[in-house]
Amino acid sequence: MLRTIEEWTSEAVDFGLGATPQDPAWACMDAQCPPDLELRLIRIDEPREIFEIVVKHEPLAHVATTFLTTELTLGSINHQDTWNQRRNDLAYWGTTDEPSCLKVRIIYDGYDLSTGAIWTQQDKHRILGAITFAMDGGGKHLSLEKLVNGTFEAEELALRFEFSGAAASASIKAPKSLDDPVFQGIDIGVQVPYASFTGRDLKWESVESEDGACLDVTIHRGEKQTFVLPDIEGAVIAFALQVGGPGTIGPAMATKDSDSLSVEWNNLGFTVPTKPDTYESMRGSVSGLF
Repeated sequence: MLRTIEEWTSEAVDFGLGATPQDPAWACMDAQCPPDLELRLIRIDEPREIFEIVVKHEPLAHVATTFLTTELTLGSINHQDTWNQRRNDLAYWGTTDEPSCLKVRIIYDGYDLSTGAIWTQQDKHRILGAITFAMDGGGKHLSLEKLVNGTFEAEELALRFEFSGAAASASIKAPKSLDDPVFQGIDIGVQVPYASFTGRDLKWESVESEDGACLDVTIHRGEKQTFVLPDIEGAVIAFALQVGGPGTIGPAMATKDSDSLSVEWNNLGFTVPTKPDTYESMRGSVSGLF
């Protein structure tokens, strides 16, 4: 992709790839980067935060946030399903030769569960997030594997913080309690102020997968079980993610009432429903997101 960017910009943008062949998938295109944007590809003089309305959707638009420094990049979307092709919360750091990556996923049986819903707020290098579940979503695909009556089977179900690239070789130790924060990589901190899935004992687990080294908030792992979302009274996991910093992470707070969960972390905060519902109903129930 860097070679393609070189082709689509002036000589001022030079990643040192020389005559390296361009990716065939992009070589047929004759795109050009606007000259006034080229500087963003050359250097970062100071930390930069970018907000973009991706889709104007009522009652809640899709808003993307990206934070960039010379050491790291952290990006998020304020709300989205958790289909395999999403990259809802994504961080990169390291070098060109040894890049590292962190992704936040909902895993079931080694694949992404499309019927999860993620809600986030981002301020620079911090993301406050919550996971809920939609009854009208899908299994491995949103429409090609549509859930019937909000029901699916799984031997594994977890919120996953996946470290890949150079970070895949890291040794990750899971805390004994969900109340304890996790630190990894370049002072990456994760904490879970609230986690509940009716009838389940949620816990931290360290897992190795073909995609990388993982920290899971495990909902279930074992024999195949049937999950009927309309019958579940509460299913929500709140998390705070910090990429880069002083090696400590300030406490996030969560307050539960009868049918909603409010989460706060310094200047970040919002409220989500706790009971599985349709995507549209949850979008109408969430408050505090921009």
